[in-house]
Amino acid sequence: MQEIYLDNAATMPILKEVLAEITETYQADYANPSSLHSKGYEVEKKMTKSREHLAKILGVSASEIFFTSGGTESNNLAILGIARANRQKGNHLLTTAIEHPSVLEAVRHLEKEGFVIEILPVDPAGRVDIEELLSKIRPETILVSVMAVNNETGVMQDIEAIAQRVKAVRCDIIFHSDCVQAFGKVRMPMLKNVDSISLGAHKIGGPKGIGLFYLKKGIKIEALLFGGKHQSGLRPGTENYPAVRAFELAAELAIAGQQQHFIKAEQIRQLFLNELSVQGVDYRLNAPLELSSPFIINIGLPDIRAEVLLHALETEGIYISTGSACQSKKNRISHVIEAIRAEYPEGSIRLSLGYQTSEAEVRQTAVLMAEKIKQLRRFVRK
Repeated sequence: MQEIYLDNAATMPILKEVLAEITETYQADYANPSSLHSKGYEVEKKMTKSREHLAKILGVSASEIFFTSGGTESNNLAILGIARANRQKGNHLLTTAIEHPSVLEAVRHLEKEGFVIEILPVDPAGRVDIEELLSKIRPETILVSVMAVNNETGVMQDIEAIAQRVKAVRCDIIFHSDCVQAFGKVRMPMLKNVDSISLGAHKIGGPKGIGLFYLKKGIKIEALLFGGKHQSGLRPGTENYPAVRAFELAAELAIAGQQQHFIKAEQIRQLFLNELSVQGVDYRLNAPLELSSPFIINIGLPDIRAEVLLHALETEGIYISTGSACQSKKNRISHVIEAIRAEYPEGSIRLSLGYQTSEAEVRQTAVLMAEKIKQLRRFVRK
């Protein structure tokens, strides 16, 4: 049975070049970069070069780059660390109803510490109303967090415009953006008015367990972990240089091929939707194509339970999802699908494309999906 993997927003298979690089680096550069001996120093020099290269890709200073275990840790560091460090300026935070759980759960935790949290709704397309956001800013607002690309629907926010407008109201408000699903796939926002961002390697063909946190120089933040003085004391713990090097290579390859991958994803997405229509599948788009990353397709199906269809396709070797992998075991309708007021929330599924996804794979998926849907609907109508 041929495997068709369409859950790349959860994690993309590691690229062959990246796997070869991380394997070689683990074998050759195993020393602790904080060690005083020559082997440790050599790894430290390589670590510095990787940090400088990633900073150049983002257009920022190397001193503003911190390595974490992934997007979740980076988001937690941004929300918890920045809010706590700036509490003397205020206690009000703004974010949106469609953020990743690593943002929403972090702000809910801060609420227990006495912070005032406002979670903004989105329109049915999944977009934030900038005017409404601006109207919610108070004198005590210290942090605004808006994700660049939603991990479930693929809807893109105009982060540059939102950040610029927020800074125009009050330049001292700190603006964070979860850019995990944007980097290497769609155009990244310019960081002029963005104070911090989160990235994760395994969304672009890198390894799991390595992420990046950008923090603009001068922004106050508290560490969440305690130990040594690694990474200026903000993120203590022995640096995982092989993973950092793998992230660097994955990022380099992603940026070099971004335009080509984007065009290919647009074509494959349209082919899949066209094939569904040819097969007579009744569906609703949960996000407008023109506002969404082409790497994520979220559709609602009437008279279908998404989990049932997911497992029916799995028997054919096709892997899709019903939403965020971080919430998939909760067996409930996604908070994102609820926030956009989807027409068929229980029948909403996500297919997410990777750099490796082919036209043949999505065409076959559409055909088999149509067959399974017909079978399931016959069962429901009985």
